Amino acid sequence: MTNWLVTASFLWMAATGCGLGRLWPAGLVLWTAILGLVFFTLLGGGAATEGIGWWIARGHHAVIPVAVALWWLGFAPKTGLAWRAALVWLGWPALYVAIAMVWGFASGFWPYGFINAPELGWAGSIRNIVVFFVAFWLGGLVLVALAKGLGRWERDGAVG
Repeated sequence: MTNWLVTASFLWMAATGCGLGRLWPAGLVLWTAILGLVFFTLLGGGAATEGIGWWIARGHHAVIPVAVALWWLGFAPKTGLAWRAALVWLGWPALYVAIAMVWGFASGFWPYGFINAPELGWAGSIRNIVVFFVAFWLGGLVLVALAKGLGRWERDGAVG
């Protein structure tokens, strides 16, 4: 879902010639970075995938996060990003977890074992979701700090 969000965002920019503001591009960086980290740490890096599936998994979980981060570093505005952005960026993972939970209960298929409530119990599932949100929030704070530093650097004429 996050890669679809990235695709839609870049198609929007290409079709309209408009940027995405300050908040959204940095959010894409955060969301894709966490996506990659979860894939390679908690999900074992798609060890079970073979052939073209292996390449697709690497593209979605490694290439896209790096490409989005490089795009943000080189082209997206970084000045004016507020600390509260780290809280705003929790909206996408909240929607993502809600969809994954509904999907899990409706189909019996849990895309992420760390939120599988029937297997872990509600306490275990909620604990993991809280850890997930704290990681997003802390990652968001780091990203805002980086944006503030880079924005100051750009503003002082060190770039371009």
